[in-house]
Amino acid sequence: MHYLKPEYVENIINAVGYAEQIDAPLTAHFTVTWFAKPGENIRGYQIKLFERYKKWARYHGFKAAYVWSLENGSSLGLHTHILLHVPKAYRHELRRRMFKRWVIKACGRWKDKMVRGRRIPRHLEPVPNERRMTTLADLERRTLYLVKDVKPDSDLAATLPFERLRKRGDRYGHVDGKRCGTSRNIGAHARALAA
Repeated sequence: MHYLKPEYVENIINAVGYAEQIDAPLTAHFTVTWFAKPGENIRGYQIKLFERYKKWARYHGFKAAYVWSLENGSSLGLHTHILLHVPKAYRHELRRRMFKRWVIKACGRWKDKMVRGRRIPRHLEPVPNERRMTTLADLERRTLYLVKDVKPDSDLAATLPFERLRKRGDRYGHVDGKRCGTSRNIGAHARALAA
């Protein structure tokens, strides 16, 4: 298996926090299952998908911010987890129409269950008598889920609370090329300039 380097994981975690600071909180979690054949350019599909998201965000006048992680699991095959910023007013349009359209344009196909999306709640306090998490707890859990393939014997892996995640099996497939990343406006360079 090709593990995530600790420095890449730190970049994702810091980017998620920085998105909150620049008023572009990551409010949606999408998983795109590519149903790819060997040798397909998944990275190219992702680039096309993110370009469409950025144009859509520009059109609606909000900042496009996202983090992503590419995995190869035993049941889903190659799939991308994406946390992204979408204001509440556009959430329904994104889930019901836009994301499906972007995936079709990116890879030229559509299958049932190719895209699964969930919003990340923005409650600042737990709701009494309900099991909803606070905003930060849910965002933290989803961020940890994105970076769960961090190199297990690293110092960073020992400090992250992975015990809160559902256990996965040992059957992982190999992922060629870049495994995770961020949009430029919340990446390491943007954060360094802001500091």
